Amino acid sequence: MPEVRFVDVSIRDGQLSVWAANMTIGMMLKAAPYLDEVGFDAIECGWGNPDKLMPIHFEDPFEGYRMLRERFKKTPMRFHGGGLQIWKPHIPPLFNLAFRIAAKIGAQQTRVSDQWNQVHMFERRVKEIREAGLEPIVNLSFSISPRHTDEYYAERARGAAACKPFRICLKDVDGLLTVDRVRTLVPKILENIGDIPLELHGHDTTGLATSVAMEAIKLGIHIINSSVPPLAYSGAQPSIHSLARNTRRMGYDVNINEEPLGPLTEYLTAVAKQEGFPIGAPVEYDSRQYDHQLPGAMVANLRSQLRDIGYEDRMEEVLEETGRVRVDLGYPIMITPLSQFVGVQASMNVIVGEPYKEVSDHIIHYALGRYGEEAVTAMNQDVRAKILDRSQAKRIAGESVPDPTVEELRKMYGGSSISDEELMFRVQVDDEVRKKLVTPTEYKIQHSPVVNLVQELANAGKYRHIHLSRPGMTLSMGQSKSGS
Repeated sequence: MPEVRFVDVSIRDGQLSVWAANMTIGMMLKAAPYLDEVGFDAIECGWGNPDKLMPIHFEDPFEGYRMLRERFKKTPMRFHGGGLQIWKPHIPPLFNLAFRIAAKIGAQQTRVSDQWNQVHMFERRVKEIREAGLEPIVNLSFSISPRHTDEYYAERARGAAACKPFRICLKDVDGLLTVDRVRTLVPKILENIGDIPLELHGHDTTGLATSVAMEAIKLGIHIINSSVPPLAYSGAQPSIHSLARNTRRMGYDVNINEEPLGPLTEYLTAVAKQEGFPIGAPVEYDSRQYDHQLPGAMVANLRSQLRDIGYEDRMEEVLEETGRVRVDLGYPIMITPLSQFVGVQASMNVIVGEPYKEVSDHIIHYALGRYGEEAVTAMNQDVRAKILDRSQAKRIAGESVPDPTVEELRKMYGGSSISDEELMFRVQVDDEVRKKLVTPTEYKIQHSPVVNLVQELANAGKYRHIHLSRPGMTLSMGQSKSGS
């Protein structure tokens, strides 16, 4: 039987889905050596949106990911940084800049998406990725609608394959795939991509992700994305434990070393308990997912935002309205940022009480085709007209949409002497935040004061004997002359 390989996404998608992006790079540093010993095909990282995360953690992401790369001695580092610019349609070269930075840090691969699976955007990104020195993996993003048929995916798969990427990844970010749909879809994709390897990236939003992965393996997808508990399930990827065990039972070779997973899970669980983060767990099937199609992490964030403004009791209405808004907007694939646009607009419709009476600038940009040209013709045209029939829309429509090169962007933000990393900071992050950034430090689990003291003394390396005495307890630690 062929070998099935697994890509780890615990410290990228896993923590994003389960811990709402609250995992610091310092937390990742201690996990990295364990991940490196498991035998993963790659370990995926990504610094997300600097303008959103740096004001929270105040970590220098580029220095932090260099430190991570040093800890990955056996396993390829994969970069996933689409979030760096997708909120800003007026700064398209940030993708290119991110790829260049990732390559200099030492990443070897990157995954890239287009919100509409547009082939001309695949072509552009693959060219940029290769020029940066990385191996490109094209995401074929899955959705369910009258538009997203097996024939649609066969056609987009042919277009992606024509770009000659390193791999193509069937990306099911909303957890919509079922075993039945996999049986018709995967063969269609495989027959249209030639000898380019196909990878599966699924989220356990409906409780079906493990069974979907097992069926995909039978059909010929032999690279599966997984996560390590407690960063598995709960809208994240299935657990590597379950995937590896079930894959072996089907008779496939699985080159996974489970031994480092024990202390890794123990460490991540201790972080969760210390910080009050959730513990990932399998979810119950919920058919409503197929109506609103929001990613699991976004449902939790949306509920939190409604709670903050006193509208949590309207959550079910918002989910129902989300499904209607998605139809109005032409069945966008519910990946970042389009899922956020749809969910926020649904919330506004419910709160205001009239659909599209109030809209965000993002929705106006969307209706103008600036988040994908297909939106212009796919949308309900009456809804599009209502969105664009306001003074704010007319102002935005009259603005030019520049498409500068990285070098032109560099001149705009400080001149040819600034580095790629400094340029990214200047474009994305406020000056006051940049001044506060620090080099990440390895996260520490806080034990009792006595245990912490003993650990610090032992790690100091200058004591051959430690004797600790307190009422009811005596502890002696010594080192032999040989140093053992």
